[in-house]
Amino acid sequence: MKKSLYRILKTKATLGNIFFFTTAQTLVQMFLVYVMSSKLKRYSQENILDLRFFYSGNDIISYFNELGEEGRMIYMITEIVDLLYPLFYVPAMMLIIIYLASYSRISESWLYRSLFAPLMLACFDYLENLAIIFMLYSYPENNYFYTLTGFFSNMKYLMLGTSLAILTVIAIMSVKNELLHD
Repeated sequence: MKKSLYRILKTKATLGNIFFFTTAQTLVQMFLVYVMSSKLKRYSQENILDLRFFYSGNDIISYFNELGEEGRMIYMITEIVDLLYPLFYVPAMMLIIIYLASYSRISESWLYRSLFAPLMLACFDYLENLAIIFMLYSYPENNYFYTLTGFFSNMKYLMLGTSLAILTVIAIMSVKNELLHD
């Protein structure tokens, strides 16, 4: 599966596709940050759960109480829109990794493995979003998602850091390789 995904992405790793996915990602992100977050700030000055590195079940209950019914409904809409976000930033990240790797001497086996981090990032981002939607839908019912959602968020940020580290290493290796060959 890794090799077939890599082969498909390798043919799509063009500047035009990278531009498309990064532009789409930016538009979704701007909508989420500037439109939806500003609406939520009317109900609570706290960051949404997606933007927190750590939170407990009590933090979730406190935040949901502070939002009130209308704020929770806006938050649910925000989370539903947020389901689009990984559809753009993950392909963008993977295409950039492959594009930059074409200018370096990175082995294909290492490159296959490097694509795993953005895929895991998407998985944990979706799990986090779906868990938040479920919690908002079932609120005030206490459920086990209060614990799981914090774990999903932490894993999402761990995979984001790993993905960005991979991108940085490949970018440095690509620049180094280009400088040595000029």
